Amino acid sequence: MTEKIHEQVKQALHHFRLPKYDEITDVGLYLDQTTRYINEYMFPLSEDMAITSSMIANYVKTHLIPSPVHKHYSRDQIAALICITMIKTIMSMENIYILMHMNDYGLNMAEAYELFRSELDRALCYVFGVSESMSAETPPQAKTSDFQLMIRNMTIAIAHKIYLDVCFTAVIKSGAVELPQKKQKKKKGNQQVTEE
Repeated sequence: MTEKIHEQVKQALHHFRLPKYDEITDVGLYLDQTTRYINEYMFPLSEDMAITSSMIANYVKTHLIPSPVHKHYSRDQIAALICITMIKTIMSMENIYILMHMNDYGLNMAEAYELFRSELDRALCYVFGVSESMSAETPPQAKTSDFQLMIRNMTIAIAHKIYLDVCFTAVIKSGAVELPQKKQKKKKGNQQVTEE
């Protein structure tokens, strides 16, 4: 990977930041507004992480998130959807359902979201080479729960997936490698031009 591509990869992280729980809007958003709101946070890293209105409706039907109240999605639901949007890049929907319903450690949505957000932030900074370590500032006597360890490992996997996606996108944009379907389109386009 060239230095230019490497720098583009590192820069991708500078434009991405998940909101803190208290920064997530709590005015109650309609379905289309919720979709746009979440995608605004996802697009700086990858448009592949987009969420659609039909996905959200499906998550409600399958009880991944509670039904909206008067067609409005609350801060808790939006926080859960942000997590699901990122987690679905590495896990099956069945495992996501288990994860969303296994919180036996008494964390409310704000605490669970902040755990996910802070672990993801640390993992991304480490994987993208912005920081030298992933160590969290936890008191020495504090014991990491199984749920916390699961979230940590999940966010590490997400960070690696995002890093690789950003790397491959940068390589393609640089023109260093051309995808086969693009080569075929070029050949077809050139043939049409020469035939006319």
